Amino acid sequence: MTQTQTKQKTCAELISARCYDRKEQFENALLFFKGTDETKKNRKKNSEFSEYESLMDYASQNSLDFSYIEPNTFKKQSKGYWRWQLSWGGPSDEFRYYHHDGDKKKIKSMEYSYMDWFDGATVPVYSNIGGAGIFEIGYNYIINQ
Repeated sequence: MTQTQTKQKTCAELISARCYDRKEQFENALLFFKGTDETKKNRKKNSEFSEYESLMDYASQNSLDFSYIEPNTFKKQSKGYWRWQLSWGGPSDEFRYYHHDGDKKKIKSMEYSYMDWFDGATVPVYSNIGGAGIFEIGYNYIINQ
């Protein structure tokens, strides 16, 4: 009797869906906390976010760390970046905020990184395509460093 093994999907195959889920998670939080007067009236009805005081409170309690990664900390990583680490282990995921040379407080670009044992993939994140929540959270973390 033989067992068929299903091939585990690579990070490159999984990253689009994982990134979409994370962007949607924090975009919904942004809309909840920074929404219009109409959405603010409905806050109490949304139990997913009602226990949190603010967008940053939600972000802090749903992530592990926000810190600066110096250039050359990892192999093939010549640029420093701000890392918002959401999970750790296998798999792990994080948002990376790259800055303008000489000014760590100004976001130049963002990317999402999804990693599993000996595998990893990254995709760019744009604030105008579902990434507004990601940008705002990163910006608030950075300016308060």
